[in-house]
Amino acid sequence: MKIISINVIGMGGSVKRQYIKDIIWKEQVDMVCIQETKSRNLELALISSLWGSNDVGWVENEAHQNVGSLLTMWCCNSFELTSFINGANYSIVEGLWKERGRKPIIVVNVYGCRTLCEKSKA
Repeated sequence: MKIISINVIGMGGSVKRQYIKDIIWKEQVDMVCIQETKSRNLELALISSLWGSNDVGWVENEAHQNVGSLLTMWCCNSFELTSFINGANYSIVEGLWKERGRKPIIVVNVYGCRTLCEKSKA
């Protein structure tokens, strides 16, 4: 299973969305953890566009006080979600890695604030 993590510091612009899509395609990843999306209520159309197909699952954790928004996406052929937990500045996804005989796996997507001031607000 190939997993990558990217801090995009906002993915509202088409250049950043294309960058994410290009990395997913070029690296042929099974899962991507994105920090600081600065997006809310992501829909299947945008997620599918980023992933490059409709064979995608995802968990979104919206920003707390405009800090730490997270998006975890995966290929449904590689990973089967069984549960997830969203907390302040983290998302935990638990599931089965299908390619290795349905082995249990837990992936944590974490956003670490850049300054002590931000940490005290989170």
